[in-house]
Amino acid sequence: MNHRGVVLITGLNGYLASHAAQAFLAAGFRVRGTVRHISKARQVQEILSGLGYGNRLEIEEVKDITKPGAFDTAIRGCQAVVHMASLIVADLYGMKATDVMKVNVQGTTSILQSALDFAGPQLQSVVFLSVVTTIAPPPPHIEKRLYTETDWDTISEGQVEQLANELDALTSYRVGKIAAERAFWRFRDEFKPRFSMTALHPSFVMGPPLVLPAHPDDMKFSASLVWKIFSGQDIPPPLASKLVGQHDPWVDVRDLARTAVFMVEHWQATDAQRFICSSAVAVPQAIADILRKRYPERSGVIKVGNPGEGYNGSFSNIRGETGFDGSKVTLITRRKWIPFDQSVIDTAEAFQKYYA
Repeated sequence: MNHRGVVLITGLNGYLASHAAQAFLAAGFRVRGTVRHISKARQVQEILSGLGYGNRLEIEEVKDITKPGAFDTAIRGCQAVVHMASLIVADLYGMKATDVMKVNVQGTTSILQSALDFAGPQLQSVVFLSVVTTIAPPPPHIEKRLYTETDWDTISEGQVEQLANELDALTSYRVGKIAAERAFWRFRDEFKPRFSMTALHPSFVMGPPLVLPAHPDDMKFSASLVWKIFSGQDIPPPLASKLVGQHDPWVDVRDLARTAVFMVEHWQATDAQRFICSSAVAVPQAIADILRKRYPERSGVIKVGNPGEGYNGSFSNIRGETGFDGSKVTLITRRKWIPFDQSVIDTAEAFQKYYA
């Protein structure tokens, strides 16, 4: 395979970024991944090296992504940047919403300024990882319709002005992501860079983690849901009830990763655009139903709940309910999404070491 240019991926040790790194390496790129501490990269580095990619993987330590110039060294010589590092909900408890916004904005503008000043003329693309909650407002303001890339959550931005530091962690996460994406597009309008700028908006992310923690309780939010149901814990209510309504939108982490690769490979065609990455609508009950069918030997472990309740058999957007239109991605990439039930089963299969 002819090796291609260097892609800088921030937050390499994360659930999403580690899959993105694997996808870019498989596509022939070199990957330079950033982490806050070198030790955090050990597991993902070992796994990717074991897959034969070790000679095309570099690790850079960026301890504070919000500092001006934090990425000046790491970004030099890169063909593309995929910015995935940001605060997650678990980081936000005890933080003020205004501080969350400040951190996310500074992290975004820091890497963009480094791209503009130090990357070099070969830089073609910067891909920013946003989220669907920047597109639709939270309940009770969210409407029962299909949201597209032209929509923005303007309600949450107003809440920051009205309620200041009284917002909970979920709302702080939402407004932090909105502020970061607003800063992303303002940068493009102000500086008109030579490189393309694209935003991806994933929904809840499902799929087998590339790196499994020593204990399943340490797994990140989305993947841990499958483990909790698979291991016999109670079936929770829909995750989206405080975020986007009563039906959970999902996408497979591997689909998100290959979509990022597509954006970089087709940087001119995807410039200045937002892309919703959402392929299925389901609730935790659907995960339980899928797992009980696939693993009948665990019928005494996995809770029954209320089979078939809260979703349709095709896991598609429900007419007359809130949904997110992911068709723009499928049209431009000409690839179908990984089916939701396959995502659930593949995720459960990844957990074999916990129950073998």
